[in-house]
Amino acid sequence: VTSLCAQTPEELQAVWQDVQQPDTVRFKALDDLVWALIYDEPDRAWSLASAQLALAQRMNRNTYVALAHGNMGSAAYFKGDMGASANAYALALKVNTGIGDKVQMAKNLNNLANTLAAEGLPDSALSCYQISLYLREALHDDKGVSSCLNGIGTVYFDQGSYALALINYQRSLRIKERLRDTLGMINSLGNISNVLLLTGEYALAIANSRKEMALAEVAGQKTQMLAAMGGLSSGYFQLKHLDSAEHYGSLALVLAKELNNHGAVGGTLHSLGACAYERGDHTGAMALLNEALGERSLSRDSIGIARTKIQQGLVHRALKAHHAARMVCMDARDLAVRIRAQRERADACLCIARASAALGDMGTAYANQAEYSLINDSLLNAGQEKKVAVLQATYAFESKQFADSLSYAASVLELEREKTIQ
Repeated sequence: VTSLCAQTPEELQAVWQDVQQPDTVRFKALDDLVWALIYDEPDRAWSLASAQLALAQRMNRNTYVALAHGNMGSAAYFKGDMGASANAYALALKVNTGIGDKVQMAKNLNNLANTLAAEGLPDSALSCYQISLYLREALHDDKGVSSCLNGIGTVYFDQGSYALALINYQRSLRIKERLRDTLGMINSLGNISNVLLLTGEYALAIANSRKEMALAEVAGQKTQMLAAMGGLSSGYFQLKHLDSAEHYGSLALVLAKELNNHGAVGGTLHSLGACAYERGDHTGAMALLNEALGERSLSRDSIGIARTKIQQGLVHRALKAHHAARMVCMDARDLAVRIRAQRERADACLCIARASAALGDMGTAYANQAEYSLINDSLLNAGQEKKVAVLQATYAFESKQFADSLSYAASVLELEREKTIQ
């Protein structure tokens, strides 16, 4: 077997199960199979990576042991199990460090940082990203540098440091364009859309999400299609086009459930709950938000949990249940403080202030209103409009650029198909 990567999952499965094959060939088949399934079937990928680890340990090959641990970390990440993901990446990193494998150290530090960020541990995530970035720059690994920059940008984004987020997203995107990294470009388009949504550029966010979805469809990447659908739903929601928001939200929910992605299911249920709230269906909204909270808890999505609790607070206030609104938003505020999510902290304070005022507790209302104003002013400072103008000029793909990107993605996909036929 000389080219396992060109084989179908069924053929790779057959190679793995053929005990007459050398262990190294079976291990390689498992590796290719894990990555063929990891986005769309992460549970199956996890089981196969576990089998890969057992094979590597029997072979007594530390390089292979580290690789299998890393694959388990990636599969757990796409399953939404961040605790298992962090443990697996840490084990891989320990083996990498022991054998002095700097390339894999950099890779697993980046992966561990992704997981720590998803768990709401930004300081630890930034430390891992910075070490990985240093190693990758020394190794002249442009694709790895781009990945680190993207991760650093996302941590800053989650903390409400949009200027720093944009600087890192910009550097990352330019590398991806130079490398013609289709999947990386899809990811960057999604990140850009997220920033645009938070800075009020909803029409441009929708345009970026449409481009993201077109590239994802050509590349056959369901996880990236799911992210684009979420972006479209959010953009239309902000423009109060609720029919379109619910349309893309419903499509995203079906796909998220198909992928068994608890985090995405939770996020989509939250969005649909917000739509129901805007329509005045408060009972339906609360049911969707309760379900969203359960899914986000399963995936340990700390920021998502805070956002859903804040939305629950809004529904409680609409139902005149001001005490319940204040309690749930206090939980959200405390969580936001722990994970340093400033946007969520501000939104929670505002809800607490309004619920407290309705209850006649003006001391709590004034204190939380002041906290909200202080945080909000720091997030939306005078330089924000200037930053958005730079963003539009830097990132808005022109028609020809996007057409070239789409054409390139299609040609790569066709080439892979030809290899499979051969």
